[in-house]
Amino acid sequence: MMRNSSIHFTLLLCFVAGLLFTDCKSEPKQNENWKRKGNDVIIRIDAEPDGLNPLLSTTIYATQINNQLFSFLLFIDPTTLQLIPQLAKSTPEVKEITSGPYAGGVAYTFDLHDEAVWDDGKPVTGHDFVFTVKAVLNPKVNAQRYRPFFAFIKDIQVDASNPKRFTVFTNEKYILGEEAIASTVQVLPAHLYDPQNLLKDFDIKDFTDPEKIAQLAESDARLQQFADLAQSPKFSREVGAISGCGPYRLETWEPQQKVELVKKETTTWLTSFRHLALIPTS
Repeated sequence: MMRNSSIHFTLLLCFVAGLLFTDCKSEPKQNENWKRKGNDVIIRIDAEPDGLNPLLSTTIYATQINNQLFSFLLFIDPTTLQLIPQLAKSTPEVKEITSGPYAGGVAYTFDLHDEAVWDDGKPVTGHDFVFTVKAVLNPKVNAQRYRPFFAFIKDIQVDASNPKRFTVFTNEKYILGEEAIASTVQVLPAHLYDPQNLLKDFDIKDFTDPEKIAQLAESDARLQQFADLAQSPKFSREVGAISGCGPYRLETWEPQQKVELVKKETTTWLTSFRHLALIPTS
């Protein structure tokens, strides 16, 4: 063991010495041509993302990109590790439920930014959040890693007079309830990711009742039809189909070459770089 340790230490010293000698060499000639003239940011990543569908993507490379294309209700600030508003105007109004079927639980009320729109200009509403929860709780969709975080949700009601305001009802208190509801998965556009309205006619309570949704999974073909569409390559890899309300839109995806995102002009409530290209290393 001592002999092996000595060898490793010697090799390390040689490596450091090599660096020192390299630093002592004459300065290379400056080449001004490499400097970028535009307002672009290039980030080199180790591998290509496995897809850009927030319901299905599992790699850190996909997460890095999805965080630019889509938005959470609340986002965990990477510097402070605190929840901060993103798609929502602020943290939710939180009230304990003291009566009714959800007594002992908590009601979380969110207000979405008035300016929040999807890539096609249509407004983001509470119905989109309801759709996203339905998609996660659909047992035919491979979103198993998210379902436990929504298990305590029992109902979601969108304000009839203001579709950007909605309340999430739970039947129990959960110390991480706000985080689970608001930052588990990014919100998806219902009209784009479910153009046939396959989930629209289901009540959210059908999905939040484990026995009910298990029965529907066996008897209603629409759940499988939606899963087949949601899990198709279209919503994981196709430019134009992948659409969110984040600060960027997907511009190009050249397999094994680059993923290019462009900053949108209308996301004034979000902050990020103007133009970002993510290029996997060879």
